[in-house]
Parts: sequence; C-alpha cells; structure tokens
Amino acid sequence: MGHYFSSFCDVRVIWGGDETIEDVRKSAIPARSFDVCFAERYSLCVINVDELVNEQDMASVARAFYNDTYLFDQNACTAPHLVVWLRSQQNKQKAKELFWDAVQQIARIEYDLPAVVAMDKLMAFCREAIETPQVRREPTVDNTIIRMCLEEIPDDVVAMRRLGGYINEYDAHSLDELIPLVTRKFQTLASYGMEQKELQDFVIGHRLVGIDRCVPIGRTLDFDLV
Repeated sequence: MGHYFSSFCDVRVIWGGDETIEDVRKSAIPARSFDVCFAERYSLCVINVDELVNEQDMASVARAFYNDTYLFDQNACTAPHLVVWLRSQQNKQKAKELFWDAVQQIARIEYDLPAVVAMDKLMAFCREAIETPQVRREPTVDNTIIRMCLEEIPDDVVAMRRLGGYINEYDAHSLDELIPLVTRKFQTLASYGMEQKELQDFVIGHRLVGIDRCVPIGRTLDFDLV
C-alpha cells in the first residue's frame, strides 16, 4: 500500500521518527515529488541560577517548565530533556531545590502518571545506572520527576531521551561545554535568566547547526504560521 500511494504523490509528509522515515523512503516517489520529514529531535534548557535564587514568583517559573515538559509527556520535539545549570556554584543547590520543589508541587496535582510510563522511567533509570557510570539519581518525593545528575554529558546524550518527567541535569561552567555535543538532532534551546541575544549569538557564532530556536521557558510550544 505504501508503494502504491508513494508512486503518484506530489508531496509526502513523513512523521514518526528516524526509523519511520527510513522505512517509508523505501517506497519510491516521482522524480519531481519531494518529502517533508519530521525526524527525531532533542531539546534542552539552560538556567541562570543567580537569577533563579532571587525569583519572587517561583510558581510561575515552575508552571512554564511544566507546560514545556509535561503537557505532551515530553514527547514533543521541543520538550527539554537536559537541564543545564549555569553561573555561580554557591547558588546552584539552592536554586535546584526551589525550582524542583515548585515543579513537583504542580506535577503531583496535575500530571496523570500512567503505570506504563512509571515503569518505563524506572527501567530507564536502572539501565542508565548500569551503562553510564557518571550518572546518579537525585532524591525526589515520588516518581512524577526523575532527576539524573550527570558528572559529564555523554556524547550520546540524545539517546538518553526519556518521557514523563525524566530529566538529566548538568552543572556547567559556561555554555561552551555544549559546543561539542550539539548535532543536527538538536532543536530548541529554552532558557531562564539569560539574554536571548546572548544565546542566539552563541549559537550563530559557533555555527551550531543543530539548534533551530532559542526561547524563554514556557514558550517552547509556541508556533506561528511560518
């Protein structure tokens, strides 16, 4: 059936990930036809802890992150899977506690954690604990959030993409640590407490072809007509 419809289509839209794209492309299309493909993408978030510790409305910041992450079970290409903490070391622990406590308060009330997702998160944690020695799990109140702290970011961090509130975290000294990691699989760079121009200049200046857009947290799902 796929061969039949592909044989006379003008435009073929393929949505479903890298394996789906590879499979559908086995069916030939006419010479002047073309594909529009939605491949697997990976997004991340950077947070300025020096700004976060002085935030007067942490609930709104947590709500913004919750909307980016939980509304589609982290399935959206725009959903952050890695949170990178920036700026002074002395503020990082306090910022994390304030932020994650606020996020978890929302998630415990509003997020419906299916049993299959809870089991998938547990299995993912066990797998990463075995395969990735530089990772440890941070304690949380329950399974609505799983926080995996990375001592260093693996080259294949994209493969550590999980669902349902499964977050990898990394304490960075500067944005430069992200340069060797960014591939064409990256998409959205969300941020808190950072100047958008600083992030855009960073991406353009280092020719990071994998990051398509820089937006504040809470805006990752925003789209326009173009």
